[in-house]
Amino acid sequence: MNSPFLRRKLPLLAALLSLALAAPAIAAEAPPPPKEESFFTTTNVQGLWGGGFSDAQLGYFTKTQGMFTLTINNYTQFKYGDSFAFVDMYQGEFISPFTGLSDGNAKLYAEWHPRLFVNQMLGMKDPVLGVIGNWGVAGEINIGNNFAAYLVGPSVDLFLPWNIYVGMAFYYRYSSLWIAPGVGGTIYTSTWQFSPYWTVPFQIGPVPFLFTGFMDMYQYSTGGVDVMFQPELMVDVLAPFGGKKSALYAGVEWYLHSYVFDGFERHTVSAPQVLVQWNIH
Repeated sequence: MNSPFLRRKLPLLAALLSLALAAPAIAAEAPPPPKEESFFTTTNVQGLWGGGFSDAQLGYFTKTQGMFTLTINNYTQFKYGDSFAFVDMYQGEFISPFTGLSDGNAKLYAEWHPRLFVNQMLGMKDPVLGVIGNWGVAGEINIGNNFAAYLVGPSVDLFLPWNIYVGMAFYYRYSSLWIAPGVGGTIYTSTWQFSPYWTVPFQIGPVPFLFTGFMDMYQYSTGGVDVMFQPELMVDVLAPFGGKKSALYAGVEWYLHSYVFDGFERHTVSAPQVLVQWNIH
């Protein structure tokens, strides 16, 4: 395997410090726009496959650079807030970027994003300044292999013309990384994170499209910024033929991760994927 990480043989200490600053952050899509109902829930399943996965920081580093992902998403809205959660199941020939040895063939990662809308609790029905919809407090829990992160901070949703939905949160982020016995203990990191997300529906002739995605940007405790960017472009497969709308989507996702792995040099992973999404309800 012709890998720059293997050729450089990074020192173990630098690798552990960089891993402590990283958090797995693959999400299937941005949460859908809030509905007018007091209670609303929707669940979908996504299958994604793509190449270019040489992400040494997050562990998505495969022998062939190919990886398959099965994702289950759920969005639930209630009177005073909402909740978005997903579980990612990854399959591929994972290897260590340092030794080239096998790192298994499956990984699991999950996130939960609850929010409380202060404007709804105060009985404010109209958007502030005409565009600021729901605003309040957001939380986030990230759980991966030997990793956990907890985030809290303010969030706001913008309701724009043409049904364009944009939201963002600014978090305080606390994370912990467990290192195997004989190598180290548990490394803790406190920093900030900025997370915008969007959903843009549009139509070309009789064909409906959906452009959605998110970006996570946070600062390392040693300086520098980590950026995860994952936009999706999907087409409603059944609607142009008279089938059920918003039931089955197909499209592409771009996994883009820019990070400083060894504390000195920036690396960028670019992995395009094809996807199929089935909205269960």
